[in-house]
Amino acid sequence: MKKMFLTVCFSVFLMVGLSACFESSPESVVEDYIESMHYQRDFEKGSKFLSFNAQKNLSASIVLQCNLGKLSVRKYNELMKKYDNDPTVYCLEKISKNDLSSFGTVEILGSEVYADGKKARVKIERLIQGMKYKDTVELEKINNEWKITNGMFL
Repeated sequence: MKKMFLTVCFSVFLMVGLSACFESSPESVVEDYIESMHYQRDFEKGSKFLSFNAQKNLSASIVLQCNLGKLSVRKYNELMKKYDNDPTVYCLEKISKNDLSSFGTVEILGSEVYADGKKARVKIERLIQGMKYKDTVELEKINNEWKITNGMFL
């Protein structure tokens, strides 16, 4: 009986320990977001690293960048029909045709998880055409997953 109890305790300890190993960190979420959005230009994958409000902000930013207002009404209606009334994918494809080197490189400088364990900040540095820009990406733990809530979106 004692052996069975020890085996069960060890199994539970091992499962909890291994699950912690697979939990993403704030840095890994930012790295995965940068990889999917900036280099792969995969909106669907990249948006999974964002909170719901950040997803809405990103979609609005993408749509603003592609200047839909310059389209004729007929062309706009065709696009809306083709993309199920969501111009985000069309606009991201259009933006993606630009030279990706203009997005520069990104380096993670460090991170800080707040005492409550529910919020974090990741400091990054972007190198764009020889100029360095520092930024802070804010994250929040939502349903046990780190999600970007504010900072670098595109």
